[in-house]
Amino acid sequence: MLRPDPIIGVTGTFGSGKSTVIQILKEIGYSVIDSDKLVHQILKRPRIKERLALQFGAILRDKLSKIVFQDKKKRRELEELIHPLVIEEIEKKINGLRKEKKNLIVVEAPLLFEAGVEEKFDKIMVVSCSEKKILERLRKKGISEEEAKKRIKSQLSLREKEKRADFVIDNSGTLQRTKFQVLSICQKLT
Repeated sequence: MLRPDPIIGVTGTFGSGKSTVIQILKEIGYSVIDSDKLVHQILKRPRIKERLALQFGAILRDKLSKIVFQDKKKRRELEELIHPLVIEEIEKKINGLRKEKKNLIVVEAPLLFEAGVEEKFDKIMVVSCSEKKILERLRKKGISEEEAKKRIKSQLSLREKEKRADFVIDNSGTLQRTKFQVLSICQKLT
């Protein structure tokens, strides 16, 4: 049985529209923990900066991204360094929100399945979208098709994420359609 205050994980692939879904969830009262923001904070820690410089020869996010999206081994090394720290921070944030009596909690975690943390969530939403639409959106953000495909390919396939999800939100259509899907899921959760 689902507890009355489930912790929801939201994931998807690069460019699928997770941020759009997260914004809708915020608007209806969910507290959001953004794992990407946590990663950025962790990357600023002096000890982590030192490790990055030694291990990767780079501490700037742009340079680090180029290195890890071109070299699978380097990406795994970075994930092994960062993922445990992110998981620890997520758990602290959840505990803090619980103490504040905030029970509608969502964690935005692009690499939720890749990090092997699905058991930490009561339910998982996957934001899905057609590849054509994803590439179109990313192109508008100034990301080349080649770079977008590299990043998408570095993650578990969207189809595999959909199979492992409790809910799939198709974000290929209009914002209204996406909102309707999110609201329908939230009604099932409460």
